[in-house]
Formats: sequence, C-alpha cells, structure tokens
Amino acid sequence: SINIESPIQIEVEKVGQDTVLSHIIRILERAQSERPTITGISDLVAKWFVTGVLIITSLVAIYWFGTGNERWFQITLSVLVVSCPCALSLAMPAAITTATGALMKAGILSTRGHALETLGRSSHVIFDKTGTLTYGKLKLVETRCLSDESKEGCLNIAATLEAQSEHPIARALIDANENTIEESASNIVNTPGQGIEASVGNKHYFIGTPAFIKDKNGDALEHASYHDLHEQGHTVILLADDKNILCAFLLADTIRDGAAQLITALKDAGKEVILMTGDNKQSAELVAQTLGIEHVYAALKPEDKLARVNELQDSGAIIAMVGDGINDAPVLAGAQVSIAMGSGTELARASADLIFMNEKFQNLLMAFKISDKTAKIIRQNIIWAITYNILALPAAIMGYIPPWLAAIGMSLSSLLVVTNALRINYKKFKV
Repeated sequence: SINIESPIQIEVEKVGQDTVLSHIIRILERAQSERPTITGISDLVAKWFVTGVLIITSLVAIYWFGTGNERWFQITLSVLVVSCPCALSLAMPAAITTATGALMKAGILSTRGHALETLGRSSHVIFDKTGTLTYGKLKLVETRCLSDESKEGCLNIAATLEAQSEHPIARALIDANENTIEESASNIVNTPGQGIEASVGNKHYFIGTPAFIKDKNGDALEHASYHDLHEQGHTVILLADDKNILCAFLLADTIRDGAAQLITALKDAGKEVILMTGDNKQSAELVAQTLGIEHVYAALKPEDKLARVNELQDSGAIIAMVGDGINDAPVLAGAQVSIAMGSGTELARASADLIFMNEKFQNLLMAFKISDKTAKIIRQNIIWAITYNILALPAAIMGYIPPWLAAIGMSLSSLLVVTNALRINYKKFKV
C-alpha cells in the first residue's frame, strides 16, 4: 500500500531487536558470513609458482656454484628475473581493473572484486519484480466498458473525479485521459483506501474498489466477471453512478524498457531466469508471462527467498541476484554475485556486489558480456604467463639468457598481459 495524502495512525507493536527490520538485518548478516568463497585462479597459481621458482633458483645456484662456473651468480640472477611472476600476478588485476572502468562508463558500479569474475560464470539469474523488472508505477492497461458509456467518456469522468488526488491510481487515470476536463467535480468525499464519490454536472459518481462500489450503490460485479478480472493480475478500479457500474479500469505496474530483451538474451546465453517476489501470485505471473520467465515464486518472505537460493546453491547453481528493496537484502548478500538497482534502498545497495546506477537494462546485459570477455582475457593472460615461463626458464637455467635479456623478456611479458587486458573496451559491448 502507498499512502501519499491521507493521515494515518500507526501502532507500534515491536521495537528494537524484535522488529521485522531487525530480523531482516540478522538474516542479511548471516547470509554475508556464509557467502561462498571463490578463489582467484591467478592468485592460486602465482602462490605455487613463486614457491617452485625459489626452490629451482636455489638448486640452480648450488649446481652452477658447485661446478666452479664463474657465471653462477649471473645465471642465478637470470633465472630469478626471467621467472618473475609479474605477468602472472597481473593476469587478473589488469583485466578486472579495465573491466571495472568499462562498467563505470555503462553506469554500473562494482563494489567487490569477485563480482565481475562470478557474474559471467552465473548459471541462474534471479530477479525481484516491483522496482526491479518494473518501475513500481501504475499504468492503465485496459478500460472495459460495462454500460453504454464510451471508454473515452468513462475515462474523462474518472479523471474529473480524481483531479485533486495525488494517489498513484489517480495519477495513472489522469495521465491516460487524452480529453480535456471540461468541468470540475463538486461535493467530493474521499474514503481513504477505498474510493471517491463526487458530482459532475447533474450526476453523482463513485470510483474505487469493487467493495466500495457495492457499498455505495448496491451494484456489484458478477462473481465470474470479477474473478476473470482479478485473475489477470491487474488492480481493478470500478466507475459507477447511482444505479449501475459504468466500467472497470485495469491497472498494472509498468515493465521497464528493455526488460524483455534482457530476459531473452540471458536465456539465449544458457542462463536460467527466475522471478522471486513478495507480491501476489497473479501479478507475478502476469509480469513473468509478459517477459517470458518460466520459473516464478510469489508471496515470498525474505527468509523464503534466501532459503530457495540456498537450495539452488546446494545443487551446484551459481546465483546472480538482481533486486532493490529491504526484503531483497538477505538474498542479495547470500547470492554468489548480486546487483542492486541504483534507486533501491540503502540496505539493498550495501548488500550488493554491483550497483546498477542508470538502470538501463541494455547496460546490464552489457555487464554480463563484459564479464564473459573478462574471464576469457584472464585465462589468456594466465596461459601466456605460464607458457612464457615454460619456454624461458629452461633457457635461463642452462645459462643461455643473460640478465639484461631476462629483464627485457620479463617486461615484455608483463606489457603483453596489460595490453591484452585493454581489449575490454566499453564501446565494443554497446547493445
């Protein structure tokens, strides 16, 4: 529910650690502490490589010194220089730094180092509904006449009745009305949370929920008709006069531009897309059907969302979560990689690995592509660094490479790794 203009009375039932917010924060802290640890490949390889090089260098020094070779120190120095793990250590940081800059240009802020690497490897992408896949703003999607009054006439009457209201439903009806309001309403009575009654000209009208209309003029939609409207997942608002219902307005949340293309692209990339929301089943399935999402979980509490994510993770899934609200914070923290909408709550942004600042879905799709490219670049850099050392190290051990040439080779190897990382260019990924 959204209250904009009416006074409300609030009864505080719980305080401190007993509140729902405190409960959500506890779930969030537990999820953050249980986040799966993904170790960088380059760090692991570099650790063992350095240990191996130090052992080999010591053996080389002992061998050449034992043979009485006057160049034993130069050979040992060449082995150390040529095998310097600079390229190996730069393999991941250089690529991630370049990719992070590309994401910044796309309006996506990375807050944790592992986010890029994990995003590309994600197998499941989970979306929240309201405020994530939708704008969280109601829009009139259908006007269904139930009398002789025209759609345009009904909408003009509704806009006249709602002209002084700031309620989201009122704004949606006013925005949808393309005709000029010729006369204002009088004798306006607003029943908060139910509807409005007022006179326009010589007639008295009511607009509001089905229960409000039935209470005011005794007319009600037939059960089958109302069930049909309700099952579509829309918010149903009725317009009536003193005797009859004139029409039904069907309103729904507005789906974000580019959402359908994003879902299609993710599915084409082999990722399983899931919708998890705390909203009712009808509205969730409506959005899912519109966007082509097969897996829908509705009416979920924060702990329910986190439990389902944990179930998927236990089965080997790598989860990327996209959300915006306080209720999303625990699952954002529990997923392997998480993305918070820039307009979302502070708690959601604090829990996320990536913050989606400009909220253009084509840029979120670009983030997945940049992540895939970054992973490929990292693998290429690691393969090159290892290949270089496999070829250069034996030559240095046998005394064929002087220290100055070893220094040049080491520098060129590192330069090649950095140059390769620069191929992650923001402009190449524009969609």
